[in-house]
Amino acid sequence: MMEKIIITIAAVILGMGGMAGGSAVDSNSIVEDGIEYYIQTDKAVYDLGEDVELLYSITNLTDEERTFGYMPPLLDILVAAEEGGSFNTVWFWSWYGIWPAGPAVFRLQPGESVELNGIWPQIDLNGSWEIEDHTQVSPGTYGIGGRIGMSGFNDTIDNSYVTVEITIVPGPAMIYYVDADATGANNGSSWTDAYNYLQDALADANSALKPVEIQVAKGIYTPDSNSAEPNGTGDRTVTFQLINGVTLRGGYAGFGEPDPNARDIDIYETILNGDLLGNDGPDFANNYENSYHVVTAYEVDETTCLEGFTMSGGNANGKSGFSYTGYDGNDSGGGMLINASWPTEHSSPIISNCLFRDNRAVYGAGIYSYRGPATIENCIFEGNIAELYGGGIRNVLGGTKIVRSCLFIDNQAFSGGGLYYFYSRATVTNCVFAGNFAHYDGSAIVSPAGTVTNCTFYGNHVDDDTAVVVNGMGELHIINSILWDDTHTEGYYEIAALMYVYISHCDVRGGEAGVYIHSDPWGLWGILNWGEGNIDADPCFLNPGYWDANGLWVDGDYHLLSDSPCIDAGDPNYIAGPNETDLDGKPRVIGGRIDMGAYEYLPPILAEVRIVPRTINLTSKGKWITCYISLPEDYDVADVDPNSVLLEDEVEPELLWLDEQQQVAIAKFSRADVQEILEPGDVELTVSGELSDGTRFEGTDTIRVIDKGKKK
Repeated sequence: MMEKIIITIAAVILGMGGMAGGSAVDSNSIVEDGIEYYIQTDKAVYDLGEDVELLYSITNLTDEERTFGYMPPLLDILVAAEEGGSFNTVWFWSWYGIWPAGPAVFRLQPGESVELNGIWPQIDLNGSWEIEDHTQVSPGTYGIGGRIGMSGFNDTIDNSYVTVEITIVPGPAMIYYVDADATGANNGSSWTDAYNYLQDALADANSALKPVEIQVAKGIYTPDSNSAEPNGTGDRTVTFQLINGVTLRGGYAGFGEPDPNARDIDIYETILNGDLLGNDGPDFANNYENSYHVVTAYEVDETTCLEGFTMSGGNANGKSGFSYTGYDGNDSGGGMLINASWPTEHSSPIISNCLFRDNRAVYGAGIYSYRGPATIENCIFEGNIAELYGGGIRNVLGGTKIVRSCLFIDNQAFSGGGLYYFYSRATVTNCVFAGNFAHYDGSAIVSPAGTVTNCTFYGNHVDDDTAVVVNGMGELHIINSILWDDTHTEGYYEIAALMYVYISHCDVRGGEAGVYIHSDPWGLWGILNWGEGNIDADPCFLNPGYWDANGLWVDGDYHLLSDSPCIDAGDPNYIAGPNETDLDGKPRVIGGRIDMGAYEYLPPILAEVRIVPRTINLTSKGKWITCYISLPEDYDVADVDPNSVLLEDEVEPELLWLDEQQQVAIAKFSRADVQEILEPGDVELTVSGELSDGTRFEGTDTIRVIDKGKKK
């Protein structure tokens, strides 16, 4: 539950002045003046702060009697050790020394041994004598010097030095529980006794020994609420501040559920909400009092994780505030502000499996990241609006390390509807940008330089200028990506190049003509390198999104159909990294060559399908056509997504149930709906669907269709 210490005793004792005063007999012993001193501990691994028992034996190796005095040996180890250029002091302090098992004055005959033991009553770090006040030392191995002082008759060692080696390793994280509905002691120790307020858990985690994990149950949590202010303060500046060494995980079932540890971030949505009064309406109505930043990460490192939450209702509409202690403006980062002091500090949290929805800001409505590098992966940015730059994310001065496997859907900004990079290089991979909007340029991405790999762009729109992806004063590479049906008011351009753009193995609508070049008379900038493997062909998405008659985006599905020209059309020399996946979490390369876009095409598994009745009369007035679906042996019918099942890709079942005992899915289709798509003869019908992990299945059956009335 806390930091652990592994203790070993080294085989060196140094005399006064640093001279070796003894010879090693084995790894834990020394010999001095015919006496062997053997030191060990009662166990190898201790919790920080736990009492350590030292076992100490003395053996007379001489041929004469030796006497030891009234005071037992005293061991103090309190010397700073240096590792990696920084000093970390580890204190082993024993007031009472190591007491002999026998009388205080004892004699040893030739060859005789005596065992002594004692307690190191505290193990502490960085010079604090009170165990509650210790500060954390990074995991690692440290060499520690100290002195052994022995007094009494015939002492053989006096103020000599011993070296020990300790290894500090992270133990299991301390877990705090948060559930707004918990009715117990509210001390965070269990789901029953969970904190009701996330701010209470963060306050305790801030002073606790790290690492700490905070598990948060489904519900809505506002930054201005805590146990002292259960109704909230209404303070817009209050935020959920992330902490080094602390992981926040949302999506738990929590108190009162059959399995409180059950976790599903969709079913048990955990919302960190900036709507302090709970009165937000459609189109950001009544958001004047909302938090400036729902979550903040100030100068945190990679041990800081936010995973499985929904951030919504942030409204960073305040004043700008750049200073040397960081960008502390209330105009940036409605969902989340990542921040650090200029020019030396950085902030590098890991943000994963989060949804940033319906946040507003002047800059970076979903996330504003200043002086990262942050890692953002497996997140969704949807419906966020920035007045100026970065509807989904704005990165400034290296704000993100990587944006990977994310969805940017229906975000808006003056420039950079999805992503806006300023003095930063884009590293974007396995992402989908669909239905994003910009008034001026870059409906999906504006970036001076960087790499966009394995991404899909569809249906993004810009009003005034050009392009879904805009390159600034640098070199931008776009590889293995699909850019299709992205428009602007005067027509369409998929990409705009101000300086230098390299495009290879991409499907670009309009081909090379789909790239707008901001050229100069001397040819110094506005350069397009149209590389190998580019195509201009309909990518054949499964179900692409569209703008409806009211100008609202209706999202779709950007998996590839079996006849897509983008399958096995990516860079033939692309080598996937260890455990690299596509946006679905499936292997990034299937079939020997990478596909274009965010999703690898995975052929559907073959299901066994039987349709009843076997003969269908088009004049029949029956009610149902029933389909029995069996999956291959390695699959579980319980994983079938009931909302995904279709007959001939268009008819939905009226009823569907899953017989887990017989491993059969039973779908009942309206007979009238099915008969509308049938013609007389032998007809092959296809039933398809998806499993919960996105795996598609498909099966066919042939039935007889007739068209004759009933006999009289």
